[in-house]
Amino acid sequence: MGYFDDCRPDQRFTSSGKTYHNGSLWVVYDWDQRRTITVSTSWEEDDEDFIFEALVEHVDDLPADAVLIQVSRDGELLSCSSDIDDDRTMIPFYPSVADFPQGLRRVRRSDLTEIDRLGVQADLTTYESLPGQIKRVAFKYYLNQANIAVFWHEVNCLIRIPKYPNIVQFDSLVVDTVDSEDKVVGFTTNFIPGGTVLDNVSRVFKLKYLKQLIEVRCLFCLRMTLHIWLTVNYCIGHRLYQPQIGHCSR
Repeated sequence: MGYFDDCRPDQRFTSSGKTYHNGSLWVVYDWDQRRTITVSTSWEEDDEDFIFEALVEHVDDLPADAVLIQVSRDGELLSCSSDIDDDRTMIPFYPSVADFPQGLRRVRRSDLTEIDRLGVQADLTTYESLPGQIKRVAFKYYLNQANIAVFWHEVNCLIRIPKYPNIVQFDSLVVDTVDSEDKVVGFTTNFIPGGTVLDNVSRVFKLKYLKQLIEVRCLFCLRMTLHIWLTVNYCIGHRLYQPQIGHCSR
């Protein structure tokens, strides 16, 4: 639904590696279904496009626990495996709730209801913020090791940035139980309706929008300049003064 309805195979899939042994094994991540599937061929296949095209033909009909498929040279499905020994899924590290400042709002992942897919690792969701009050938020998360640093920097910037009319505000940490401990598996921000520039390329881009972007950029530059000045002149490092980075609304 949403972002993945009409996307190309290379927008839905990412290959994380391939090996050759009596054929080829391609480890592919499906951003739509949020799972890893290995595609096997009996020959040494070098064409990533072929792997993606073959997978897109069958992935929506595979069992939920399928982890490996074998395809023919024509892209036909030859076999499917749910054997745990064929599972190449990598589980990323999730930080503890204790790694974040106290007092931040939290919402459990099980309390979020998915409404739409906004993009890769970003969903439109709702939850009951107060009894009888349903709130629409953008849920951002990560599913692999490569995105840990990006997530960490983004959420730490958002939770410290002051309120500004043209910057999307942090809403909540999203918590789930992992290995019997509450972990932060994502965060939510206030949802700004209207879509992105790419959703409506013919929309008039007004000068006031440019002014808003410049103001946000100037705010960022001013804070960075102050941070550098304090560091150079007074040896005040980033642990004592935190420069905030703006996250612009679309």
